Amino acid sequence: MMKTFGFLLFLSTFTGNIFGQSSANFKVWHTTEMTDSCEAHYLFVMSNGYFTKTRYRTDNGGFINTKGGKYEAMGDSIRFYYEFDSFDKIKASAISTYYYKENGDKLSLRSAKKSRTLKRFDQQTSTPLTGTYLFSGRKEKGEITRRNTDQPRKTMKILTGSRFHWIAYNTETGEFFGTGGGSYTAINGKYSENIEFFSKNNARVGATLTFDFDKQGDDWHHSGLSSAGDPIYEIWSVRKK
Repeated sequence: MMKTFGFLLFLSTFTGNIFGQSSANFKVWHTTEMTDSCEAHYLFVMSNGYFTKTRYRTDNGGFINTKGGKYEAMGDSIRFYYEFDSFDKIKASAISTYYYKENGDKLSLRSAKKSRTLKRFDQQTSTPLTGTYLFSGRKEKGEITRRNTDQPRKTMKILTGSRFHWIAYNTETGEFFGTGGGSYTAINGKYSENIEFFSKNNARVGATLTFDFDKQGDDWHHSGLSSAGDPIYEIWSVRKK
């Protein structure tokens, strides 16, 4: 599912380089909560220095909001440096600090204004694709065109052991362009997504997309048909900063 749990929330022990890629440092936490009009999934994904917080409806997968960016652990607290916020682009460069406590399969997050208790949603397993990536190129008419991942316009994708979440945004303007997520498998060169939420087209919720993949060093080559049914060949590179 390419577009579900809008964004998965991963976290781990904070030792070593938080921007490194280690399958032990990917976690997803989940709870449900009431919004003004409906019950919603709340997903918190942490991935070796990167995070997303996402809400979508429990009844039909309708997307509500997502925000995320980079995080830094500091003892028993965690600081979030936001790169995107689908509700308010002014908040896309905000910084917030929470008290953080992990206890078995439970996680407590508390700030001066709010607190949440979440339950672990993803197992501490990995696949050949577990990691945090930025869209870095595509192949068209047999030719590969690369994209500079340092530019403000980014498409980031986080894969844990079984969950995926992608977000398109601009770090310079605060613009949010779209997101999606869900569950996935990556076995024997076949990558399959089960979409649980998709901000651009809720009709795609429940769909399953299957692609071929090839991991080449820090690059993940990804080919098949998009959610719109168009042929694609994409290249995603491990995010390092």
